[in-house]
Amino acid sequence: MDRGMTSGENLEFLRSENRRYIIGTSKSQLRNYEQALLSREWQTIRDGLKIKLCPSEAGNETFVVCRSADRA
Repeated sequence: MDRGMTSGENLEFLRSENRRYIIGTSKSQLRNYEQALLSREWQTIRDGLKIKLCPSEAGNETFVVCRSADRA
């Protein structure tokens, strides 16, 4: 889902029954995990696409940061 879907109500719905989801987040939310992300290595998924994974402090979510050479 895109960033427009990240209301508290929508996130609560997704979390309520342990649903699995991928949703875009705001840069302000990402800043909360900046130091943890800087300490991780990029993983190559395929040519031109790399990711970093960062578990949330609560351990119930994982942030995925993507870097795409095609979109750069």
